[in-house]
Amino acid sequence: MANNPYASVRILVVDDFAPWRQYVCSMLQTNPEFCVVAEVCDGLEAVQKAQELKPDLILLDIGLPTLGGLEAANRIRQVAPGARIIFLTQNSDTDMVRAAFKTGAQGYVLKTDAGIELIPAVAWVLGGDDFVSGGIKWGNFGRYREGVIPPPRRITPNLHCTLSRSGILFPEPWQFIFRN
Repeated sequence: MANNPYASVRILVVDDFAPWRQYVCSMLQTNPEFCVVAEVCDGLEAVQKAQELKPDLILLDIGLPTLGGLEAANRIRQVAPGARIIFLTQNSDTDMVRAAFKTGAQGYVLKTDAGIELIPAVAWVLGGDDFVSGGIKWGNFGRYREGVIPPPRRITPNLHCTLSRSGILFPEPWQFIFRN
């Protein structure tokens, strides 16, 4: 698997609710290419761990103690510019989604959709695409960055075939559950 871009992906998980962090880590651990290098519970610690560990990917909540997720993402960009960020949050407000992408994040996944969308979102973001949860009311949301950019990817019926060809291993029920 030397040519697999997902081999040995180092992931930092940031959420203030320990059972949720454990759930996210258990989902990620079903894929042998993913390695959770740390779990932290606040934004300030997320910035420190990002600087120390230089993870490939950071799963970051928005509502965090000490330092909110948006400010943490801005600081992480300074100390670990190579890290990709996916916000994993319960906030579905489109203004919050816009603010998240303004920090330089590449993904936004609602916690209510994480069971279906987290692993595919990680795959898209690691592949260089942006991802927005299907539960976000997209509407006229094409201008979420500096210029006009096509909407980020969403789960489609063809996603499994595309991701399987890319080398991502799917645990059950990823192979069978998709949203239009």
